[in-house]
Amino acid sequence: MSLTALDNLGAQARFFDAVTQVILTLLQNGAPGVFFCDDAQWLDKASLDLLAFLVRRLKNSPLRILLTWRSQEISTHHPLRRLYADELRQERAHLISLARLAPADAQTLVNVATQRGAPIDAALAARLYHESEGQPFFLVESLKWIEREKQLPEDGLPATVRELLHSRLAPLSETARQLISAAAVIGRSFDFEILDAVSGRTEQETIAGLEELEAQGLLVETARADAPQYDFTHEKIRALVYEETLLARRRLLHRRAADALLRRTRVNPQALAGQVARHFRASGDETRAAEFYQRAGDYARSVFANRDAVENYSAALALGAPDAASLRKNIGDAQTLLGEYDAALASYETSAAFGAADVDASIARVYLRRGEWERAARHLQNALRETQAAATQAQLYADLALAEHQSHHNALALKHAQRALRLAERTRDERAIAQAHNILGILARTRGDWKGARKHLEASRARAEEMNDVSAHAAALNNLALVERATNNDARALELAQRALELVTRAGDRHRQAALLNHLADLYHALGRETDSMEQLKRAVAIYVEIGGGAGDWQPEIWKLQEW
Repeated sequence: MSLTALDNLGAQARFFDAVTQVILTLLQNGAPGVFFCDDAQWLDKASLDLLAFLVRRLKNSPLRILLTWRSQEISTHHPLRRLYADELRQERAHLISLARLAPADAQTLVNVATQRGAPIDAALAARLYHESEGQPFFLVESLKWIEREKQLPEDGLPATVRELLHSRLAPLSETARQLISAAAVIGRSFDFEILDAVSGRTEQETIAGLEELEAQGLLVETARADAPQYDFTHEKIRALVYEETLLARRRLLHRRAADALLRRTRVNPQALAGQVARHFRASGDETRAAEFYQRAGDYARSVFANRDAVENYSAALALGAPDAASLRKNIGDAQTLLGEYDAALASYETSAAFGAADVDASIARVYLRRGEWERAARHLQNALRETQAAATQAQLYADLALAEHQSHHNALALKHAQRALRLAERTRDERAIAQAHNILGILARTRGDWKGARKHLEASRARAEEMNDVSAHAAALNNLALVERATNNDARALELAQRALELVTRAGDRHRQAALLNHLADLYHALGRETDSMEQLKRAVAIYVEIGGGAGDWQPEIWKLQEW
């Protein structure tokens, strides 16, 4: 709409009155009406004047004026905002901010598309909602594309969505474009400090550019106590900007991002190692990327993020990290906690091929978990022949005692356990002492020596707790729970088993988590709490199935784990 031909106030007033009369004529029978204006942000000044005139003159008529606009294109002092504020004060206006679609609403649209022949299964429906982030236009355009092409485009971005995103990016100034490219390289969310460092702009330019990007609805500031934090309003925007940034510039920005993260002082540098590694890799510096992937793996292990540890160590290997033997062994350790025993054995064997020492002990501990006692014993004996370190021998004899005990050779097991304790005490190795007391407690419980079992297991628990050795602490608590259960103190056994479960869950030790859930199921059953018992049993079975592999491939001994 344009009224530029009305070049004097009198002509404009007569025209406004004429438009008003036309509308009133349409409403003369008292029938309600709606005056709808889409994309009101594009109205010119004369059209906005007419709109304001109609709002005032038609306020007592049965007419509702419905306007839609993009808030990011309406400045704080825009006439539409002033008009809305004036009407709001007189309680004659209502603003509806459209939220993103909830999962149920998105599924309704998916169902409509499916009825029209779009081949959408549950996995694709979930992907569509995840990638659209509930944004109606993105979702609807994706559904239309699937109806027409029977599949999503390779990059998941229909042409109409790409055009819309380009239209949002087109008005940006050169500074804002550089900033959004830097932001896209950093990631979905970032803070002012790192954006300022990576962009290469002055602080004032960064602030001005951020204001422009926020005004365009491309970025949004999120609340954070210590520093301003920003997010892209949609991942597709970030992905498109990243994709269309020249490779040479992307590499430069990734290198700046890695350097900026390394200069951070308020965050544990090890916690940022994974991010640093990814930036170095994208910058083309594979040597430094391998170094930081290895650091990221070490950090993941320290916080029991075992899956992350495997992925980061594997990335370091793929980029040519020099210490392949150690990395393979570390991967095996993490896979052991995940219950991926075949993979762990393969990792340990590869580690040995690269020259790693003490691999037999690691392999033996996998076989102990799988209930393959003879194989475990053979590898432990090999490990004993290869080491002269008394503390290491103490731990190996404790493991060997467990293998012999499970093979019902309890006299030999006791001999090994006692030797383990002597060696551990001689070297004053607290970890070895805790392990030796633990196996002696297991053997005492087997003999029915409840007093001796409690004495040894409490000694093991105290040392493990003092060292913050989560695995040894959980083992002692689990075995103490077995003692209490055997002496009909089920309430105390339940308390100990629950504490042990908390520890193995924290450590990400899947197999022992399942064993303790199974133990808790038995204890709840003994206490008459059948609902709780069934809940724990279901959780245990779900984990056992994951560890055991596919149907017909399960290893039945892993279901029998009770003491360790």
